[in-house]
Amino acid sequence: MTQEIHECQMVYLLVHPNERDETAVTHQPITPRKGIPYFQPIDISVQLLEAFNLQLEGVEVSVQPQIYDGHTRIEQCIFTFSQPLSSTAVGRKERLENALEQTLLTPEKLKDELWEGYSILIFDLDLPRPTDFVAEHAPLLAQLLRSQAEPFSEEEVEQTLISRVQYAANDLIVTD
Repeated sequence: MTQEIHECQMVYLLVHPNERDETAVTHQPITPRKGIPYFQPIDISVQLLEAFNLQLEGVEVSVQPQIYDGHTRIEQCIFTFSQPLSSTAVGRKERLENALEQTLLTPEKLKDELWEGYSILIFDLDLPRPTDFVAEHAPLLAQLLRSQAEPFSEEEVEQTLISRVQYAANDLIVTD
């Protein structure tokens, strides 16, 4: 079943308190997608700030800053991540995330550690069973999700990849 994976899309969310007085470009209403069950109306105010691009570690990154309810700022960083299943992927991902943190957070913010980063890897694959892909690449996917260069034990891999959501036969979300 091996399918060669040359790239995936990566989203890095950098979440921290909003301490700047910036003017929003737009107020974005949040509307749940049709067909997804069990969602209630959402009453969160989202302000989109001006988007911009960065060139870091040889990668073009699109950054969309957002402010949620006036208190939380999220820098949504989107880029193409090449060779995500290679032996160098974890190190490259970590270097890029560190570069984003150094660029988007103030030195004071980095020092006070009142921020969090979340990685999302999006693989656009034409597979009948995404669970087979996860099983085949489980050790590396676990390392990528946790940004850990050292190999995991079989039990650690299983614990890392255990939380899954599937809305259709050909999609799968693995979260840690």
